[in-house]
Amino acid sequence: AGSTVVHSMAAWIVLAGYLVAGREYQQQMIKRDIIFKDYKILSMALACFVLWLAWSGLNIVYISAFDVNVSTVVINALSALFTAILTAVGLSVWMSRTVVGESLVKAGIGGLVAITAGCNILSVSNAAFVGLSAALITWFVPVILTRWIASQHIRDVLVIHGLCGVWGTLWLGVMSSLSFHSVSYISLQVQFLGVVVAFIWSFVVAYLLFVILRKAFIKSNV
Repeated sequence: AGSTVVHSMAAWIVLAGYLVAGREYQQQMIKRDIIFKDYKILSMALACFVLWLAWSGLNIVYISAFDVNVSTVVINALSALFTAILTAVGLSVWMSRTVVGESLVKAGIGGLVAITAGCNILSVSNAAFVGLSAALITWFVPVILTRWIASQHIRDVLVIHGLCGVWGTLWLGVMSSLSFHSVSYISLQVQFLGVVVAFIWSFVVAYLLFVILRKAFIKSNV
């Protein structure tokens, strides 16, 4: 629920809105990237701190139908969070010769998004790997997306919430397929199907809705 339904679907809806917005509104988004840059790091850090406090409780609600140890959920969330941040620190020092605070926050949120899918099932080491891989995703993928998406904020949403959510969901299926945990009804095929259905449903419906709203807005201003 957390990795796919809550986060990745929200990212696909944002993508649909960005594509429908058109060149004029996309340029306005790019300008806002510059305007928000002065206080963006502080606001992102505050958001990450609040999410960290709330995440364990949210994850416990998501998996309340299972018989699990609540401490496992909390420890796995912290493991993914701290590993993601440490990975971002290492990448910052290695590639930029300095610690980039914004990258640390993005990596931390990405790690929390990714671990939500398997917070009650994965081991601590697996949770750490999820956090590490999420940090790599948040570091490298936005650069690749620059070719197609000009707005940094949109790229961050797609990567942190969309791709990290998908990654956490699929990794749970991989672990199950390799028999690393005892939940036999979770498979990579089912996880992949869920990711695809969530994308098609959220993106297509949102795209059509935004097209209708855009046409209605243009007509009302004629």
